[in-house]
Amino acid sequence: MNELGSRLLFLASFGLVAYSDSLAHGQAIRHLSEGCIADCADDCTCVRYSSCVNPKCVPRKCISAKKKICCYGSYFFEGPMVLDGNVYFSSVFRGQILTTDLETFGTPQVVPYLATSQTNGLAAGKDPHSIIVCQMGTANSCSPKGLFEYDVQTGLKKTLVTRNHRGQPLNSPNDLAVVADSGDIYITDPDLPLPDKSGLLPKFKTHGEPAVYFLKSGSCKPKCCLRGIDKPNGIAVSGKYLYVVASGRHSRLLRFRLDGPGCVDPRAECVCLDSNSGDGMAIHPERGEAFVTAGSKIRVIDITTSPMQVKYDLCLRDSSFTPSNLCFVNKSEIIVTAYRLKRGYLGFLTRKSDGLIGRYALD
Repeated sequence: MNELGSRLLFLASFGLVAYSDSLAHGQAIRHLSEGCIADCADDCTCVRYSSCVNPKCVPRKCISAKKKICCYGSYFFEGPMVLDGNVYFSSVFRGQILTTDLETFGTPQVVPYLATSQTNGLAAGKDPHSIIVCQMGTANSCSPKGLFEYDVQTGLKKTLVTRNHRGQPLNSPNDLAVVADSGDIYITDPDLPLPDKSGLLPKFKTHGEPAVYFLKSGSCKPKCCLRGIDKPNGIAVSGKYLYVVASGRHSRLLRFRLDGPGCVDPRAECVCLDSNSGDGMAIHPERGEAFVTAGSKIRVIDITTSPMQVKYDLCLRDSSFTPSNLCFVNKSEIIVTAYRLKRGYLGFLTRKSDGLIGRYALD
């Protein structure tokens, strides 16, 4: 892959998809040849791929924003979440966390004590009024990469983890899932190329292979529970299953059985995302559906079946924007973050982009 292609992978969240013959209901089973990486260590389990549902002729629905905010310039929105009647989301390139009122969707305000470096995924912590932030860092920044917890009322900051199970700095923590009952956390840590502060070309500055980590509530030492996923990205826990978006060469949603806290069965079920940019995800609170941002659409997948089945795709009427992540407000509404990239000198992608966040009705 050429250098421009690598940059496109960073900013669009990676991956390619191949098609196979269709079976009943437009679904197909695609057998994957890639296995786990050869030098997987004993202290971290390699993913074992079996087969992958590869849909064709997927129905599509378009949704319009009931309320939305657009920002122009160096904006790349990610990681939306709702807490205490407010929406919080990351402005990745600016290293800021923004907030707006859930009902009025007024002009977003920077939360000053949450300003960090290359923020991405956000999630509500176990403690009231707390937000856990994935901080990716930059290639030429001394700011630490890791997970940090903030109290949005007092501004108090707590460092949760900055190093992996081997004591090395994390690569680029991307997204997280907090288990509601226990406060345990699952973290994706891909090997993303990190942009420098000038906004020019992304640079690689990582320390280890991509992995999924488990951090027990109250602990500061993560456990590596999965390796062999090409650029793990969005992540969610539902019941006895862990869901991970693999956003690399074969963009897909993976499902793993949980045998206990941090104990993940490495055998993966998967669904192809028909996109080169699988990214964030969220689980519907009632219907047993996974919503996964994938290129120009949000793919809705039935996770009550085995194998999982694609139901339909959602597209934004703001079609020039690419969805990056989402969260649920309730069973019938979602908050979606999206971006529109711009090109700079000689056509190279830069940190100049427009950001959108909107509230959408599903029905």
